[in-house]
Amino acid sequence: KDGCWMDEDEVDCAPGGYTGWLILLVAVAVTVTILTTEMILTCLQVDAVKEYELELECKANLLKEEEMVDHVSKLADLLFNKENWTLGELDESSILAPVWPPGGFERDRQEEVQHHYNSIRSSINPNVFSTLIHYTHARCDFQLTHYTLQHVYRVLEPDYISSNLDTVHSTNVDINIKKLLPAYEASVFYGAVFPYFDIVRVIKKILPSRGFSKRIIFATKKLIASVPEQVKYTLVVALSIISFYMDFIKDIFIASKVSFLYSSGDGLTIKNVIVITLWVTVFLSQVLIGMKVVIMGPNQLFGVDSNSLSTTKKFLLYSFLIVFCPIAPALLLFLNARIKRQMRLWDKQFAAVAADPVSSKTGKQLLEIYTQRRNLLDKRHKLERTLARSYQLDIALENTPQILVQVLIVLVAALKWRFDELSGVEAVFDYHDSTSQLKTFVFYFSIALSLRSIHSGMLSVFLFKKHYSLGDYGKILIFCILMISCMLRIYSIVLAFAPFLGLFGIMSLHQTDTRLTYSAQVWEEFKDVLTLSQEPTWYTGVSFQTVLVILFLFPSVHVLLMILLKMTVLRRTLTSISPRIMVSLLLHCFTTLISPVVYQDWDEMEGRTSEDFQSNWTTVKMEYAGMMVIHVLGNLVLGLPVMLTSARNLQRLAAMPMLDEEYTVYYLSVWFLFTPLLLVVLAVLQFKLFIMYNKNAHPWSILFKKASEVEK
Repeated sequence: KDGCWMDEDEVDCAPGGYTGWLILLVAVAVTVTILTTEMILTCLQVDAVKEYELELECKANLLKEEEMVDHVSKLADLLFNKENWTLGELDESSILAPVWPPGGFERDRQEEVQHHYNSIRSSINPNVFSTLIHYTHARCDFQLTHYTLQHVYRVLEPDYISSNLDTVHSTNVDINIKKLLPAYEASVFYGAVFPYFDIVRVIKKILPSRGFSKRIIFATKKLIASVPEQVKYTLVVALSIISFYMDFIKDIFIASKVSFLYSSGDGLTIKNVIVITLWVTVFLSQVLIGMKVVIMGPNQLFGVDSNSLSTTKKFLLYSFLIVFCPIAPALLLFLNARIKRQMRLWDKQFAAVAADPVSSKTGKQLLEIYTQRRNLLDKRHKLERTLARSYQLDIALENTPQILVQVLIVLVAALKWRFDELSGVEAVFDYHDSTSQLKTFVFYFSIALSLRSIHSGMLSVFLFKKHYSLGDYGKILIFCILMISCMLRIYSIVLAFAPFLGLFGIMSLHQTDTRLTYSAQVWEEFKDVLTLSQEPTWYTGVSFQTVLVILFLFPSVHVLLMILLKMTVLRRTLTSISPRIMVSLLLHCFTTLISPVVYQDWDEMEGRTSEDFQSNWTTVKMEYAGMMVIHVLGNLVLGLPVMLTSARNLQRLAAMPMLDEEYTVYYLSVWFLFTPLLLVVLAVLQFKLFIMYNKNAHPWSILFKKASEVEK
């Protein structure tokens, strides 16, 4: 039970040797997930019902929008004709700031174009306008797309607003565009209106492929088209859940491999904590998101009203959700991949129809296709919100604790002196061949990459939630914000364990005074301080067991404070406190354990004017500032043991003549005593970067800018 170090159980101690079982179990899990979910969906006849309902909805809308379809066709015929335009080539002399030269539409036909556009905008069906924008991207080349959408943004929409002040949603062009287009298509719209640095286009210009890349793409598409549709569907959905099952089953194997470290009679020891942490983190985030999935119910997950189902089907459906609760992310990934696959098929069909000659028939088909695609998109966004929450919970409650366990063990293995109760624990994860410099470098580099994965995972989830619509400047700012936040939290957690594990040699004075025997003269002269120095709690202030209890309670206290903060600041957003909202708020607060995360971004809140969105931003800023205060206080609490230990080190060094090898402890202790200042300064920097991002690099920061700034 004493681990692997210098003992017979050191052989094969490190987790490993489960590759064959891992592949087999992943294959079985993926197969069972696909077959079971498909059986449930077939039993419920979700697709058939929804497709029939969508078909009826589209036909009903088209009967009302026949005239609108005619306006779309006539407007497209005018705008997509290059003879009606004065066009220019994109000036990329400044790669980072490309500029489109002035151009314009034929003045003689402007009144006709405005008439058709006004008719489209007056339609009660928002899909008509979205279909026009989507049609423009599918039909026009890069140059004509810019001038067409710029004309919509700078001429057609402002003229429509000025002539319909009593009926428009807002007098602000950007707010109207925001209401008309989904988030992803809005980013594509603005990307065409305002030129930006496109790394792919620049590389193609610098390194022309002379048609080689086009031939490769054509051959690839031809190969993919030859694959049966059912095979492609199975591969897409299988690949979407393989990575989840690989991580899930691998974590179970690792936890079971190191369970020999656990001793039920020893209480809260570091070895027992390692085993408990590895087992709990395997299931915690999955079970929490599973509760969310059960509460969501079949309506949001499968698009079927449970009230319309028979008692047997309803029982079957909820039993399925409860059984899948521990592996709920796999279900979400499967359903999301299924919808994305359907959307790709609609996109291919839309592109094929858009290539036909412009006519009322083409416009009618495009509107019908886009309406069904939009319904799928809305359903996908609901799933992706829950999926993003699942990713965030995985990072906060699974990946980070598991990675920190590895990091702490590796740091212990690097010590020359260690506490007796830590003997052998390093063999669990420190399995590299220390005689090879290359293998040693690769091992420590992999540990560094594991730490980096916490930050990269949070960044990926943020971009995922924003539909990858952030510009380069926004990505840089978010990268820095999350890097600072993750670094501060991880640094604070490591410092919380440092005195009790002896990390960085912070307890070397205690270890020296405990292990060495001083002469009678030295002992008599410094008896008081040496007696205190031999007690570990004199340095740390509390026992390791007490700190472990505090660390186990830390997440609960953090979540409770976050709930109180958000219920206070977000009174306008949290209009009702239903069980579903409380569960959502609880899960959200768990995601803030590593880095502050806003409950709802200001652009997602309701707003009709720039002042409304400014008010929304003020609310979000207050929420983020409150979270920063909670994080700073939490980090300071985590750093208290190491700061007390540092103060004791300086007290011990001041009481006795300092040896040359003790200067390292002195400088390290001084550094740790400045930890509060470091935490506060970096937190202030993080908050400043957050403000910069929202004011200048947020996908909808244009709503804060004046017309003159937008023009510039």
